[in-house]
Amino acid sequence: MKLQIRDRDRRALLLCAAAALVYVIVQYVALPAYDRISAARDLAADRENQLRRYRRAELRKGQYVGLLKLAADRVQKDEALVIPAASLPLASAEMQSLVEGAGTKVGLMLSQRTIGTPRRLNDFYADVPMTLSFESTPGQLVAFLSELRSLPRFVSVRTLQVTPVEMVTEVPKGYDVTKNLRVVMTITSLSSSSLVKTQGANR
Repeated sequence: MKLQIRDRDRRALLLCAAAALVYVIVQYVALPAYDRISAARDLAADRENQLRRYRRAELRKGQYVGLLKLAADRVQKDEALVIPAASLPLASAEMQSLVEGAGTKVGLMLSQRTIGTPRRLNDFYADVPMTLSFESTPGQLVAFLSELRSLPRFVSVRTLQVTPVEMVTEVPKGYDVTKNLRVVMTITSLSSSSLVKTQGANR
């Protein structure tokens, strides 16, 4: 029996062969090439972003140096206001020296000085309270407060109680009433936050 292929069958076979050839080209040539092009495009975009960031960093490099220097200057200036003590006794000694010096300038005799427990403000600083009691004239008190304000270390008045030494409602004839004041005040100064840790360890 002789196999005869009609023209219609021949065309169908040719179309199938052409379709198979197109499939092989697309599957093994076109798609891998497209994937490589897509990967290369993504890589190029990523490198472009990296280059853009690098250029921005280079442009800001000079600004960073200036900002770091400014920050260092500010930190150094702020640290100069803090009592640089590694323990509470050292901090209290310097604080007492500063306060007594201010009192001596205005002629005050500080009758009582008590250092309180330091209180942690943040990770860097703690405030150290000190309670004072003394007698003074109104002028001496004002001058003393002015001296505290001008100290090289940060000092703040937390509480201030002022009462006259002599409480009189009526001045007898020929009696000289003193104008002296009895002052009780609490001031605070800044020191390192390590003082709080040191106090806790000593207890």
